[in-house]
Amino acid sequence: MRDLTRRRTEIVRAAGREAQRLRDKAPYHDLGAGYFAKRDPERAMRRMVKEANNLGLTVRFDPIQAA
Repeated sequence: MRDLTRRRTEIVRAAGREAQRLRDKAPYHDLGAGYFAKRDPERAMRRMVKEANNLGLTVRFDPIQAA
């Protein structure tokens, strides 16, 4: 129940921010395709692994060695 309340609060706040943006006639600013991957790379990697596993694939990520 607590998670549902938290999510509902997030949605209401986001709607309020959007309403404020529209009221101020601020232009829309696209965050870009890689926004969430840059914001939380570990989560993005988990999501990619999960998607690959759902397709029946096994993936492995190796860190790139610094030059």
